[in-house]
Amino acid sequence: MSLWRMTVMFAMIIGATRGFGLAVAKTYVAELAMVANFGLDPGQAKKATVELGNDAIAVKFDVTQKDNIEAAAMRALHLISEA
Repeated sequence: MSLWRMTVMFAMIIGATRGFGLAVAKTYVAELAMVANFGLDPGQAKKATVELGNDAIAVKFDVTQKDNIEAAAMRALHLISEA
């Protein structure tokens, strides 16, 4: 039984391509949220997204490029709205 219940239905997770980030993404998907999987390597992001299932999308994103933050978030929202 879950000790918490999520009310947010959409999460943008940076680094959800493997390790801890992927584990967090799996938790969100298990709680019925849509997940935008932000990663630098598009191939790895797509691989992780396939593992997460239909409730996830992959978005290429480099956290070192501050100018790309808003564009990546808008791209994720656009892709989620089409899903």
